[in-house]
Amino acid sequence: MLIVSKYGEIQLTRGDTAELTVDITDSEGGAYEVKEDDTLTLTVKKNYEDTEPLIEKVVKGINFFHIEPEETKGLNFGK
Repeated sequence: MLIVSKYGEIQLTRGDTAELTVDITDSEGGAYEVKEDDTLTLTVKKNYEDTEPLIEKVVKGINFFHIEPEETKGLNFGK
């Protein structure tokens, strides 16, 4: 199960599939259309201070991250 709180906290059940869409606004508050050469990076860490991510995904030209069960099934339970 995937839950994203209004504060941006992401909860994902270990071993589940998830798709996270990123809505981006421009400097004037309008919707930004992701371009072919734009790169987005999603980094998941247990703690902000950690240097090594639990998961790191990089996508180019799209505004969503697809997480497969294999990417989370080996993670320890936690918050």
